[in-house]
Amino acid sequence: MSKQLRINVSPFLGYFLRMNAFNNIMLLVLFFTPLATFFFLRIFRIAHHYFEARKLNIPILVSLVSRYDKLWLLSRRYFWWIEHLPFGVGEGFRFSHHGWTLDDRWRIHERYGEAFIIVSPGANEIYISNGAVTVEVLTKYKTWPKPLDVYKPFNVFRKNVLTVNSAE
Repeated sequence: MSKQLRINVSPFLGYFLRMNAFNNIMLLVLFFTPLATFFFLRIFRIAHHYFEARKLNIPILVSLVSRYDKLWLLSRRYFWWIEHLPFGVGEGFRFSHHGWTLDDRWRIHERYGEAFIIVSPGANEIYISNGAVTVEVLTKYKTWPKPLDVYKPFNVFRKNVLTVNSAE
């Protein structure tokens, strides 16, 4: 008497195994196309912001995520280990949360100088430690406009001094 080998397979996996190769490829394409598009757009935006930052002739730090990215704000706690990767691979992730300047204090300026720029998919952010330059940036609001999307939550009742860019 011959024994038959029976393999228990979940219904979904069994369906997937019974599909032909063309259907498997189509499922992979449908799954990976949005993912590849997402990563391609992020890399393109980082490259665009990097070439804009090179015009300023100050040190450039690259972060693969923006601290204003909603998806990153929700998932950052699961990727804490990236900052601790060897050879400085995760250094850009150090700047990817609100309040990183409080953790780092003056050490970042000691390493990169009085001014540096962080390039991310969201935007370029310039950090300055020179008081005179800071006063110039804050008083010449027409030359250095504020990012209005960052200040939008402060428009609770109406526009105010914090949320406008001009002499309105």
